[in-house]
Amino acid sequence: MQAAALKAWAGKDENIAIAQKAFHHRAQMNHLAALGQWTKEQGTKEPRKSERLKHKLYA
Repeated sequence: MQAAALKAWAGKDENIAIAQKAFHHRAQMNHLAALGQWTKEQGTKEPRKSERLKHKLYA
C-alpha cells in the first residue's frame, strides 16, 4: 500500500502532499476491497499528473 506514496514522495519535501494523496487513495481502495465494493475503474483513478502539478503549485 505504501509503494505509490513512496514513489510519489521520492524523498523530496515538496512532494509530501502528493504522497499523502496517493496513500489516502490506496487506503480508500483497500477499504472498498475489504468490503467487496472495489471496482477496477475506482482503482485506476490515481491523481493525474496535471492534478498533482496543480496541487504542488498551490500547496
